[in-house]
Order: sequence, then C-alpha cells, then structure tokens
Amino acid sequence: VKYIQRVENCSWAESYKILRKYIDRFYSFTTQPQEIKSSEIYSYIKRFKTELPDPHRNYLIKRGFDPDYIANKYNLLASPMTGDFRYRLIAPIYMNFELVSFVGRDITGQRDPRYKNCPDSISTIPVKSCLYNIDSARKDSVIVVEGITDVWRMGDDTVGLFGVQYTVHQLRLLTKFNRIFVMLDSEAMDVANKLASDLSSVVKEVEVLQLAEGDPAELSAVEVAKLKYELNLR
Repeated sequence: VKYIQRVENCSWAESYKILRKYIDRFYSFTTQPQEIKSSEIYSYIKRFKTELPDPHRNYLIKRGFDPDYIANKYNLLASPMTGDFRYRLIAPIYMNFELVSFVGRDITGQRDPRYKNCPDSISTIPVKSCLYNIDSARKDSVIVVEGITDVWRMGDDTVGLFGVQYTVHQLRLLTKFNRIFVMLDSEAMDVANKLASDLSSVVKEVEVLQLAEGDPAELSAVEVAKLKYELNLR
C-alpha cells in the first residue's frame, strides 16, 4: 500500500482500492479448476469410431483440412449416426497428456448447437476448465483462439477456449505463458480486448490480433505460416 501511495501519489484509501483489485484477480487466477475425478470418460469415448466415415472426412475436406493428417494429429473420432452425439466429429481433450473430456462438432451444418460438450458428470475435468491443445503449446508463447477448428488450422502453440466466452480456470491456465496473442473471430473484438485486459496484469506481454473478417479456421496455410513467422512461433 505504501509503495502504491508513493508511485501514484494518492491517499491510503485510494492506494488500498488499487491493491484490492489486484488481490481479487490474484485469488481468482489461482483458483484450482473443478476436478470431478470421473473414470466414465474412458468407457464412454469407446463408443466412437477411430476410422472416420466418408461424411466426417468430407466435412474436413470442405473446410480445407487434410482429414488423415488432422484426424491423426488430434486423435479425432467419429460419432455413430444415432445417439446424443450423432453426426459429429469427436475431438478428445487432453490435459497433461491425459484424456479428460471431449467436444463434438456437427458435420451437417444443420444441428444446433454446432459444438456439443461432453457432460461434466462424465468428464474428469469440465470442458470450460480446459484449454484445447495446451499440451502442444510447450513454448513460452501461445496464440489463443475460440474453437477446435481454429486450433486445427493454426497448429502447435495454439490453444482454444471452446467458445468465445472464457472462464477463470482458463485464465489461470494461460498465466503459465510469457507472451499471449489473442486472436478470436472478427466479430468478437470486445471479448478479445477484455481477455487481453484481464491477462495483462499477470502476463508479461499480451497482444490482440485482429482479423479483417471471419475466423482463424478460414486462413490459408500460407497466411498461418507467415503470421507465425512474424510472431516468432516457427
């Protein structure tokens, strides 16, 4: 409090208010994610197919992905044509290289919601307490995007929030990085700026990357390579 008073040239009360704001943030960031400790995820995920049928492969091809490469790199699975996750690509979620949950992406363009999360009762850790692809972000710098398809396009050193909204648990996970580049969809700049602001008090360097339109999944391989070169994420 005395240090803030001296630097900001303010009263004790004003200094305490400033400090209180960062104390609250600190305790929020250090809150541990809810661990449900369920073993059901391993048996549940066995109902999905490891071999992608033509509809699932065609979805990836239409989105500009190599189905064999993407399926192998991210261990993608295919849902059966019946059940709660029918007509979806299943993306397993790993934390510390251990399966904790999954998310299903609609391949028809007609199902709502487009993304369907594994129920918390089945997950080891709830989806929104995770960052997609965090185990492939081993450097001190990372790009933060919204969805799993954005991660597939951007590759390593990229993590996904599973949607435009983020949680305290995801913020806490991001604080391990020294440099963070926030690149959400073009219409989510308000959220991107808020995320950068929330991280700026506990992360060394935070920058918002704005897309002219669309989302990162729509970038070409050349655009991705150029961007990562410029960010020194080669």
